[in-house]
Amino acid sequence: MANNNSDIQTSYEEKLNYKLFALDNVDNKIDFWNSKKYYGKFDTFVKPIIPKGTSLKSIKTFSVKNTGKQYLINFVADAYNEFISEVQNANLSLKIPQSNYNPLVPKQTHINFNVQYKQNVNNLLDIVYNAEKNNIDNQVTNYQQFLDLVIKYTLSSKVRLSKSCYITSNSTSPNITGLAISFSEDKHDDDRLKITKWLNDPNFEFFKNTAAKYSFFIDKNAPWRLVFNLNTEYAKQKMSAYGIDSIQQMFDTLYETTYTTDYKDLKSIIEEYYKTKVKQKPKTQITEYCPSTKDLKMSTVFKSDDVTKDDLSWIQFYYLIRLREENININQSQFDKNLINISMIYNTYGETKALEWIFNSVKPFLDGGSNPSYRQYKAVQENKSRNQTRINFKF
Repeated sequence: MANNNSDIQTSYEEKLNYKLFALDNVDNKIDFWNSKKYYGKFDTFVKPIIPKGTSLKSIKTFSVKNTGKQYLINFVADAYNEFISEVQNANLSLKIPQSNYNPLVPKQTHINFNVQYKQNVNNLLDIVYNAEKNNIDNQVTNYQQFLDLVIKYTLSSKVRLSKSCYITSNSTSPNITGLAISFSEDKHDDDRLKITKWLNDPNFEFFKNTAAKYSFFIDKNAPWRLVFNLNTEYAKQKMSAYGIDSIQQMFDTLYETTYTTDYKDLKSIIEEYYKTKVKQKPKTQITEYCPSTKDLKMSTVFKSDDVTKDDLSWIQFYYLIRLREENININQSQFDKNLINISMIYNTYGETKALEWIFNSVKPFLDGGSNPSYRQYKAVQENKSRNQTRINFKF
């Protein structure tokens, strides 16, 4: 079986074999690498979502090690507690031997997406800073000048600056959904390890059947991870204990949509980053030409830490970002008209309606999500087949 160190031909063949045949007789499996890669990251209307902090609940652990509290979505935590209690009872009654699946010690449950996202944006800002270090340290004296550099980079690169886009990145784990729990930190690319260590484990059948009993999928590409199946009668029972009658109601109640806070989160991170740079180097020397003396004059300039920019400007910048992220190609004239339209909606109906307009205008269709119309499909393919049109934007 392959891992990423195998030769190319062997790697291809063995990864293909794993993809086609691994867990082929297991009904309760989920494949994040293919058809279900956005499971739990979008609601039924294909809106990107993340769990609310108030929706999380700690799980039971029978480990003697102090692993700290681990959290899942509340009703998923209830289901997991029933699952792990049955596993523990089977262990105590010697029905299952010690193995990789026994004892089960949680290594990772819910991951705070906000922390991960902030680090991603800071990494991108570091790229801008490193590319423009001399300019930022010695020439940029106010926030507008710094934003101009960020915009320049946004226009020239394929970046994931918004939460709504970053959530689709392969670097975001299924554990951000609050529906998944991992019992190992093994590498996902090592197919041989998956088979020899996990699928051939003497307790795999027990693990698989017990997981299914409590509405858990087994992650095909990480068989040490369980993911809650929302589409079972058992899941409905667990949700009903919290007054939830449908999957969309569950998303509405326990999750928050990212597009409604995208621009505010991005605004806050960029403001904080700029202020940090100003604090690190609060002043600089500026050389100016004096017409009266015809000499060059050196003066000390203190950098402004004022980051005041109105919300409408940020929302319009956010629109530009989403166009780039979704590879939507429009010309300058249409872009300017849309900015005016966003401004009219914002001033007449408020922020929420303006953000809804942006979401609907850039909403992608996704594999495993809603079926695209032919018009959507054609538009996306046409955009992909041509280069991005240069768009000018200034706060």
